Amino acid sequence: MLERLTPAAIHPPFANYCHATVVPAHARWLYVSGQLGITSDGVIPPEVEAQAELCFESLRVILAAADMAAADLVRLNTYLTDAEDLAAYMTARDRHVADPAPASTLLVVKSLSKKQFKIEIEAIAAKVD
Repeated sequence: MLERLTPAAIHPPFANYCHATVVPAHARWLYVSGQLGITSDGVIPPEVEAQAELCFESLRVILAAADMAAADLVRLNTYLTDAEDLAAYMTARDRHVADPAPASTLLVVKSLSKKQFKIEIEAIAAKVD
């Protein structure tokens, strides 16, 4: 079982994430490349929340392929191209992460691989078999 840490001696998280996740020995690890907001047939929606939904759907499919689920997420790294999109991202994220949420980092970057992309999410998951 994964252990989520949010020590009382430091400032609490600003959103739905924990400060750290402890993974026990002999867990299976999954490292997921950054997922973009694009449909399987190449459509990129213009809204960041719709792109975030597609990112999380891709993560769900990848986790399932590894016999894992959102509860097995250890860490999310999210890249946004506009700080104004933070609330829309958080709304989508909170629909998809398990409780308690994984550790998380969010960066606002100048751009992603194509100018149409507004968000990219990479993940690390671990499952104790």
